[in-house]
Amino acid sequence: MTSVFLLLALACGGSEEAPPAQDKPALNTPKTTKATKATKATKKAAVRATPGERKVTVPKGTHRVEDPMLYWDDQNVYPAGNAVVLQGAPIGPIGDQAHAQIWLAGVHDYDVDDGPSHLEAVMVYAVDCDDCPGDDMTTTRLDSLRSTDSKPAHLLGVDSMSVKDVDQDGKFEVICQARFKPCCEGTKDQQPYSEKIVFTAQGTTIVRVAQPGQ
Repeated sequence: MTSVFLLLALACGGSEEAPPAQDKPALNTPKTTKATKATKATKKAAVRATPGERKVTVPKGTHRVEDPMLYWDDQNVYPAGNAVVLQGAPIGPIGDQAHAQIWLAGVHDYDVDDGPSHLEAVMVYAVDCDDCPGDDMTTTRLDSLRSTDSKPAHLLGVDSMSVKDVDQDGKFEVICQARFKPCCEGTKDQQPYSEKIVFTAQGTTIVRVAQPGQ
């Protein structure tokens, strides 16, 4: 009897169906468009100077060229590690210095991950004193003549470097052919360009030498 009553109760009570499954709401994920990809690529593409083929020429008999990396770490010119050697290193008389070593470096702000490079000349020169290491060092920034305070040109590299007595006065100058790219968005001409830069040593200072037409 008990089993009969149980069967009747189940038949009369009916069954409850599970609610239909509902689609989960879509995640609010923005679509990656071509414009977004281009923006990300632009942010990642740093305009930094990179070393190319080393091309340094000097007069025979008065100068020699050595691997710049033999002395670069010893001098510790940029302790923050924010520079790369582009050309160098001729050794011999430069301007007023009877014995000097010259490097060209691409330098960027040490606290900016993707900032551009600018050109600097590094000169190590002999010092005659009893209580010093025998040499000293100086650096000078050499910007493109097309640069302005608000729109500095970005350095891409230095294609060549040479030592010559440009004005035939018995003193030697350094000549380099540097490549730049105009800054910034909205600038009329964004094409990279090459610029000849000449400098020498006046005492312990690196001085740029003006060229005809500059």
